[in-house]
Amino acid sequence: MAIERVNVPGVGISIINLETALAAVADAVLQRRKGYIGVTGVHGVMEAQTDEKLRRILNQVFLCTPII
Repeated sequence: MAIERVNVPGVGISIINLETALAAVADAVLQRRKGYIGVTGVHGVMEAQTDEKLRRILNQVFLCTPII
């Protein structure tokens, strides 16, 4: 299951709600895929503007969830 992302100045934030997040995690478990779930807010996105390593980490996680 591919989760769409929206580009928030260089960081792909997963477009999810509770239902789609649970479905994506359940699908990953069934497929035996490994990955991380990243959680970030505005501060993390702003830090990723100048921190290439952080930006790469956020863009490579299985789900990059926004803090609301």
